[in-house]
Amino acid sequence: MSFRLQAALVLSLLFATTLPAQAQDFLSPGVTTDAGVWARNLQKATPAGGTPQARRQAEQRADAALERKDYPAAIAALEARVGMGEASYENYMNLAAIYAARTPKAPQLQLYAARQAFGQGGPDDGVAAMLVMADALRALGRDVAAMDVLEAVVQRDDTKPAHAKLLAEARATAGFQFRRLRTEADAEPPRACLLFTVPPTRRSDFQPQDWVKTEPALPDAAVTLEGSEICVSGLPSAATTRLVLRAGLPAEGGIALKADASIAVAMPRRAARIDFDTRMFVLPTGQAPATGLNTVNVSNVALKLVRLTERNVLALLRQNKLGETVEQ
Repeated sequence: MSFRLQAALVLSLLFATTLPAQAQDFLSPGVTTDAGVWARNLQKATPAGGTPQARRQAEQRADAALERKDYPAAIAALEARVGMGEASYENYMNLAAIYAARTPKAPQLQLYAARQAFGQGGPDDGVAAMLVMADALRALGRDVAAMDVLEAVVQRDDTKPAHAKLLAEARATAGFQFRRLRTEADAEPPRACLLFTVPPTRRSDFQPQDWVKTEPALPDAAVTLEGSEICVSGLPSAATTRLVLRAGLPAEGGIALKADASIAVAMPRRAARIDFDTRMFVLPTGQAPATGLNTVNVSNVALKLVRLTERNVLALLRQNKLGETVEQ
């Protein structure tokens, strides 16, 4: 039996079906970065790259090693093939399959190889690689990240029971955990919203501020439940605030946060902005000749005042809407 056929059988035992996928990266940037570093480290052994003949010979050595069930030799041959450059989708997928089949398994390397395969696209637009990544993430105990991958799979085709089952298993294992952070640096006041694997409880007596504290303490911060998110307003810009979720934070379905969770929120610096009070576009007769001007992260403002005579007001309003920028 050829190496490629045996590797395909390993994959088929893990995941029986595949579906089309769009070319998007649903993993954290860290996984993508680390997978790239892994591939580049393999290429250091052959910095000039390999000839077509050397690449074929590496694949043949991998075939022969797998025929002998010699996984270490097969891995060495395929890693050498990746190191020679221009590795294909099949090269990476075969390597991921062996990492998953060897004893002991190597889920971290399986994740890297599958991520590199996903970047190649593949005949199914990379969905088989998505499923291998989810398997590796679950083996690493990263069930929330596995959920992200599997949800992307199910969103593309919810007709495959096997995919829905994998997602349900990942959700059950993850339980109630913090999942993702969303910051709104330019909101007034700046805020951060936390998304969870399961929505927080919607009981009428639920007080989210009892379950979230800030470090350092921010007396003016407001904690609110908005849909499926808990949002904290009043976080300082250009600073990092730690949000601590208390164990026992209740969620839908009668489950709760098992242990304290700490999330570092690095709030970006607010974008520089100048806002005029557009309500004062036209000043009423007798009112003080003044209009409001608000700035954000602006230390100096150069103003040019333009006088508009009464006879030109009507023509101006025909050509411009109130509050819009007036071209000089």
